Amino acid sequence: MCNRGVAGTLLIILGAIILVAAIGSPYLVRRLLKQQLQYANGTTLYTSWVKPVTRDFNIYIFNITNLDDVLNGSVPQLDEIGPYTYDEYTGPVPDSIRFSDDGNTVRFNHHAYYVFNATKTNAANKGVHLNPLTDQLIVPNVLFHSVLALCKNPLSILAPVCGLFEYGVLADLHVQPFETITPDKLIWGKQTNFSEFMNELSQGLIPEVFGLLKNNTVGRESSINTGRTDEYEVAKFITWLGQKELDAWNSKYANMINGTAGTVFRPYLDRDDVKLVYAFVDQVNRSFDLQYTEDVKVDRITCRRYVLPESEMENATQNPEQAGWFAFGPSGLLNISFIQGGFPIFVSKPHFLHGEPQLRDNASIHASRAPIGRILDTALDVEPITGVTLNAVKTLQTNLYIEPYSGNLADVQLSCLEMPPSCTSLSSYHTG
Repeated sequence: MCNRGVAGTLLIILGAIILVAAIGSPYLVRRLLKQQLQYANGTTLYTSWVKPVTRDFNIYIFNITNLDDVLNGSVPQLDEIGPYTYDEYTGPVPDSIRFSDDGNTVRFNHHAYYVFNATKTNAANKGVHLNPLTDQLIVPNVLFHSVLALCKNPLSILAPVCGLFEYGVLADLHVQPFETITPDKLIWGKQTNFSEFMNELSQGLIPEVFGLLKNNTVGRESSINTGRTDEYEVAKFITWLGQKELDAWNSKYANMINGTAGTVFRPYLDRDDVKLVYAFVDQVNRSFDLQYTEDVKVDRITCRRYVLPESEMENATQNPEQAGWFAFGPSGLLNISFIQGGFPIFVSKPHFLHGEPQLRDNASIHASRAPIGRILDTALDVEPITGVTLNAVKTLQTNLYIEPYSGNLADVQLSCLEMPPSCTSLSSYHTG
């Protein structure tokens, strides 16, 4: 994704810098950057920020092609279907923007919504017509396995009623461990008798409309540093959704909200001195160190490329600090079950890139594009003088953890769940 609006803005700033630098005044260059790269009415950065950003949001879904074999314990064969391309519109709600009295902080509510783009989808799939409203795919029933996982937790709100599942409730509600579903319903949710039933039993913990993502959302108030006093602090989160620190994780460090949203960083990113930048990724409720790897060209502008290093995907055995994020499984997985209401959801790089071999060995993926290198990796290309991100590819793969369960669960076939616990069923990943 190339941020064309920001790129145009950056060219204006760089053009002015070249003119100022021609008269040999580093002080004036720094002053110009400080004036324009802060959030204040009339500045270049602010004007660009308040305009809604449009970018491609690509979703790939893994279709199970050997369901009968999987139900008998075989390794799932997965066809990668997609991308289903949506136009993502995102930005601050204009009426919500509020500056602090000293001008050092700006508060806002973030709005995001998605619209399916059939033209881009068909072009990306080389003429193959994909339709999220009518395509039929076989995937794990996320709600089914999530409920079973919650039932294994004696502290879960569902624990007192989980015995109901031994007496035909699931069969009466026509619930199976795998389902045939349209991409639209898988992604954005659907309301079923089962989801309504579980919503009532869980006292609202489980939503009536259950899907992987939400559309047309407005978040609670967040605040960032405007960069008015210190340009090195520009765009860093002060609060996120009203929180100065998180309460989801298992250590003070893990709960810290470090860095920016990834669109802007501090200026003067020298390749030798600034090896890491820090970004907060709201999809997984945590901050990451992004590591410099190389210089690249974006629209003939030299940028620093920062990527998500393998060390950020290590488990607690390899890196004890990762225990703060409950990283007790194989390396290559981010455990977000604690921010998903206890649902067994894990995030990885696409196709388990940089993950332990066992993750890939327990599923056979027929990929629509090569699962190697940074083609599938998160990468931000940042112009080093201004700290503005000109090109970004952010990739996440959402995984549902399925483990064996014992007991007569309403005669539902669960032999597939006798697969090794490390077997992870893929649901989708997106790039933006």
